[in-house]
Amino acid sequence: MTFVFALFVAFVTVYAQNNDPRAHIEANDCPNGAIYLPAPPTLDESRFLNDFAQYRWGVRERNNSERLELALTDGSRDEELLMQRFAPALGFTITAQNAPKTFQLMRKLRYDATAACEMAKVTFARKRPYQQFGEHTPCPEWENDRPNSYPSAHTAQGWLYAMVLTYLDPENQNEILKIGYDYGVSRIILGYHYQSDTDAGRLAASATFARLLALPGFIEELQEAKEEYQALKHRMMNRPIVVHYENDVHCGIEEYANPQ
Repeated sequence: MTFVFALFVAFVTVYAQNNDPRAHIEANDCPNGAIYLPAPPTLDESRFLNDFAQYRWGVRERNNSERLELALTDGSRDEELLMQRFAPALGFTITAQNAPKTFQLMRKLRYDATAACEMAKVTFARKRPYQQFGEHTPCPEWENDRPNSYPSAHTAQGWLYAMVLTYLDPENQNEILKIGYDYGVSRIILGYHYQSDTDAGRLAASATFARLLALPGFIEELQEAKEEYQALKHRMMNRPIVVHYENDVHCGIEEYANPQ
């Protein structure tokens, strides 16, 4: 009986991973990274020298407390935090309250990014840097012994978000894409991924985005999000400015009032 129950749990777990209702696309329908991506470099390949050099750079970069704090925040994959991450490029933060359709679209993209990397992760089963070198990361509570470093799903999520946000707001494309790229760099700093893992994560995101564009339902969601986002942007960019005074003296502090 115990064996049957365990088998049932295993089946449900696998089914949920491959048919996640929170995603636009199932892992089995995503472009298979185990086929189109190159295998990650092995330790005795010259390609690994760059991975190792970037890993050591990431370890040194942890001395920059501000950048380390940002990398730790990036590690959560939380949609609200990631929307805050892109706020400097957009000029405001997308939330479930001010843009529900857009926020829901971005939330589902998180699981699309996971699906985009799943096949390759299982096939290549690459050790993460901290596993390979036996060195703890700045967040040991996230560490595990599963060899699934390649490609980086965090990086895929950041890049997938950046591509969609660029479609929604092409005026800020360069700033958006810079943040999307930097999100993957955080994984190198934390020691959870090699450079080649993040490069492959961006490729997986791009391939999956192209596949998503073949889904009529996704196209419809994307268009609805664009209309909602552009309306929000218009409101946010035309907010009245609140000027603060103390004792009838202008304090030099100006900020936008909240839109109605």
